Amino acid sequence: MAKSVFPLFDTIYQQTEPKQTPLTYDEKMQLCSDMKQLDQEGFELVYAIIRNFYLAEENGQYDFIPYSPKIIKSGMKFDTTFLPPRLLIMIRHFVTLHVQRLDEARQTHPPFLHESSSFAGDET
Repeated sequence: MAKSVFPLFDTIYQQTEPKQTPLTYDEKMQLCSDMKQLDQEGFELVYAIIRNFYLAEENGQYDFIPYSPKIIKSGMKFDTTFLPPRLLIMIRHFVTLHVQRLDEARQTHPPFLHESSSFAGDET
């Protein structure tokens, strides 16, 4: 595969290259569960990974939405049965790393303001 213009994709592609065993049903279900923990940036990056994979591995058309997603109010929903096994391995790797990063950020930088917080001078 030639280098893409998306360094995250290239890194994840290289890091998962030795892992060629397709995900089991249970692993796919765990991936779906883990994806519920993603933030907006995480979902956008997953879509970018899917898109790059399609363009790089399948010489896809740029203006085509690959792998038959369902269009829903909040975006797109992909069925794991339509995604190539190699792509699922890459998505799982990314989701694991991104969720870890989100957890670390929450632990080291807890939210500054809480709903019950108020500033001095507030008339609440």
